[in-house]
Parts: sequence; structure tokens; C-alpha cells
Amino acid sequence: MRRFLIFLVALLVSTTINLTANIGSAADDSYQELTYDAGIYWYVIADDVTYQISDTKIATVEFDKEKGNRIRLKRPGDVFITATIRQNGMAHTQKYLLHVVGHPADETAVDLSTYRQEVLDLVNIERAKENLKPLILSDRLNDAAMVRAREISKKFAHERPNNTPFHTAIKKNPNFRMSGENIAAGITSAEEVVRQWMESPGHRANIMNKNYRILGVGYEYIPGTRFIHHWVQLFQG
Repeated sequence: MRRFLIFLVALLVSTTINLTANIGSAADDSYQELTYDAGIYWYVIADDVTYQISDTKIATVEFDKEKGNRIRLKRPGDVFITATIRQNGMAHTQKYLLHVVGHPADETAVDLSTYRQEVLDLVNIERAKENLKPLILSDRLNDAAMVRAREISKKFAHERPNNTPFHTAIKKNPNFRMSGENIAAGITSAEEVVRQWMESPGHRANIMNKNYRILGVGYEYIPGTRFIHHWVQLFQG
């Protein structure tokens, strides 16, 4: 039987896709017992792997476009993992008991004192590559972006929870005729959120739109919500 490798990587949180399901106890089955620190990712290397976990408070499944599904170990405790590996039209399972030790993963990695300026600087670096004028931060848009960051924790869409368009959160100004919005969730750094926006054609189009002149950036850390971290960019031109 081919052996599958288990890899460990540093804590890098990306947008979460929740693929977990409770599986109860694996006490009656054979399983491999392992111990790891909280705050890392654990995964089996194979082309097509899905996971079931017994306790989503201890670990969750997240998706990475390069590595596929991974287990994020969030806090100390014991968790049963079933990995289903599919190859050549066949599937088999491997079972593990992970003892997660140490301290809970840092869910507040965003530097609240600098995140807004970091997003602006990263955006303007990308615009400079296309000889576009830099954007400037707007207090008016920053305030609206903070409102929207709280709202997307309830409804992750460009419509507000009251079903009105996102731009109704912005105080009107007759000098600006067009607006745009980028949103993201589950990401714990300004660098990563801008990178993911730039890799998405629709989000990139907003960042690189030559008609936009000002930018607002909002971020809200809201424990107990699905994604915890909530990001918004608002543009006007």
C-alpha cells in the first residue's frame, strides 16, 4: 500500500470553507495517534483528500488552492480525524487521533494600528505597476467600510442586511459618481487579503480601476461568527 505523508506548516489563515462533519468517536477502529501544537495546519499529501473531524471547536477543515483541504488545529484537546483518499477511482480511509497541545491559535493576528495603511500601500504598489495614480484614504469611506465589515459578518454579500446595495452605507458626496466594493473573510493579514483580491479578476478590476480616486478600508474581528475576520474595501471616483 502506498504510504501517504503528513505535512505540518506554519499558521497562515486563508478564507475558510467549512467541510467538516461530526463523526463521533473512533474508539472501536484502528487509528494513528499523534501530538501537535495548536496553531498549525496538518494534512495528508494526496491528490484528492477529504476530512471528517469529531470536534470543530478544536479543529476545522480549510481549503488552500495549492494544497487542497487542510486541518487547522485551533485549540488544545483531542480530536478524531478521518481522511478519505481517492485515487484511480478507488477510495480508502485513514484514521487519526490528534492530541492538540499548547495555547489556542492567535485569532487576532491583524495589527489594528496599521492594517488600513498596509492595505492602501499594497494597493498603490499594484496600481503603480500599471502607471495608475495612487489612491488616498478617505475618512468618509473608512467609516462606511467599517459599517460594511460588521454587516458582512451577518450577510456576506454586496447587498446589506436590509437588502439595499452596499453603496447606501456611504455618505453621499456629489463630487463622486461611481463606487465599488471588495469584501473578504477569514484572512488574518493585510498582505494576504490584498493578494487574494488581486488574484480574483473582479476584485482586481476594482483595485486597478483608473477612475477611482479614494479608498476606504474596514476590518472587524468578531469572535463567534463563521469567519471571525471581515475585510472591506470601498472605492469612489
